[in-house]
Amino acid sequence: MLFKLTETGGLSIPYFTRLASRLGYTIAIDELRPFRTGVSRCGESMIHHDVIWAWRVNIVGIQVKQYVFRTGLSAVGERLLSFGDAVIETVFNDLKPAHTFCYFSYQER
Repeated sequence: MLFKLTETGGLSIPYFTRLASRLGYTIAIDELRPFRTGVSRCGESMIHHDVIWAWRVNIVGIQVKQYVFRTGLSAVGERLLSFGDAVIETVFNDLKPAHTFCYFSYQER
């Protein structure tokens, strides 16, 4: 992939947003935060404190191919449902900071 050769990586959300737009994707990145007493409010998600090392990458406007587990066709150990876009996921996982985890969320318009 040519992007892997020309990119050096970055740490900022604007860097990754620009990178995705150059690849033809419309994205928004959320930095998740853990639930904290005195800061968080009723109704907010109770998220583990290690979530500060995770990004949620919301990809809008593309259709992703889904693989659904099927009896007789699928094998033991395969996921019941898997989906994703290998291009953007590979580029992000190769260039993101090593200590972070990217969770990809796909939304059709």
